Amino acid sequence: MQTDAIVRAVRPIPPTQSFARANQELAASFERYLIARGTSLNTRIAYAETVSSLIEMLDSQSVAGADRSVIRQFLGTLCDRGLSPHSINRHTYAIRSFFKFIRLTGITCGHNLMLMMPYRKLPHRVPRVPTVAEIERLIDAAKTPLERATVQVLYSTGCRVSELTRLRLDDIDFSKSEAPWTVRIRKGKGGKDRVVLIGKFAAAAIRRLLDFYPSKTGLLFEAPNVVRAR
Repeated sequence: MQTDAIVRAVRPIPPTQSFARANQELAASFERYLIARGTSLNTRIAYAETVSSLIEMLDSQSVAGADRSVIRQFLGTLCDRGLSPHSINRHTYAIRSFFKFIRLTGITCGHNLMLMMPYRKLPHRVPRVPTVAEIERLIDAAKTPLERATVQVLYSTGCRVSELTRLRLDDIDFSKSEAPWTVRIRKGKGGKDRVVLIGKFAAAAIRRLLDFYPSKTGLLFEAPNVVRAR
């Protein structure tokens, strides 16, 4: 008995298995899965940040072997950080998609961890729409052709800022002699293309922008080094 105790005392303790590398590889595979599905860049970045934070919290534990208490703990840390319900729901969407992917890989055949996992209740807010007078003041406040064209195109087309930054010259169709002209928004919401109308004031602002600062890459809105003139 005494000998057995001595052997146990000197026998090296086997190292605990770490799943940190496997977790990182799974996260990378998840990002490739999102790309294959045509998920937008902004969504992929947001989901990757959430998954990275979850993996960081797990440390050496296996994310594929996590249970629901881990998800609750992770979401609890977000609440402790004072994140808004909208932000917490965004992280919840990301985790739901990640664990759905894990189940699709066949790594785990257990129950869905996100089943019945509630979302945060969002406060009802009526969106505030700027008045025409406010938009006109914003346009009049523009100090450069770039600023004026930015506001005019956003106002005329109703596109998102992320869509605006991706607009290319060949997306604009000025073939008609009169307004309205058309602009093709590529890879918009849901990764789909759509066509929107553009009015004469926005078209004039675009032409003035190109006269003042010709595009070198084909993008409509390039950031010039110095833009001063009206």
